[in-house]
Amino acid sequence: MTRDITTPTVTIRELRRAQSEVDNITWRIRSNRADYLDARLTVQRSWLRRTRSSLVVLAAVGTALAIGLHLVHVHGWTDDTAGAVILPSLVGAGALIAFGTQLSARADARIDAAYAYKRLRELRGELPAATARRDWAARWHELVSNTTPEQMAAGGIVVLDKNVVR
Repeated sequence: MTRDITTPTVTIRELRRAQSEVDNITWRIRSNRADYLDARLTVQRSWLRRTRSSLVVLAAVGTALAIGLHLVHVHGWTDDTAGAVILPSLVGAGALIAFGTQLSARADARIDAAYAYKRLRELRGELPAATARRDWAARWHELVSNTTPEQMAAGGIVVLDKNVVR
């Protein structure tokens, strides 16, 4: 078989290497997409955690006030010295519990949000998936179009279409 100098040829080894590189790029694109989604979920989780902690604060303060109002109205503790001590202590205890819960949840949310923001910045710095796919598709098309079906068949590669290889 004579080689035509004007027509570039591609060996089966180069075709397989190109297919391997396409597979690696595809895996990286999927992996980056999963990392991006994981980072977004982390941000959403931190927002939910902050919302939940705010609800806990409201519930704790509301419960303390309800208990205090019950003691005042039902038991008449406003005139009693014990009532003047117990009502502020109940409200204070509820506020301390709520404040502690709020601080803990905010710290968790800040840690999660900082990690997620860092991951999103890392992912934004990488080559966009569409550009990588476009570059590799052009290279793969060039390799396939410059190789004869006989050369591919000799290497065990069957081309059904320019984009489908088995």
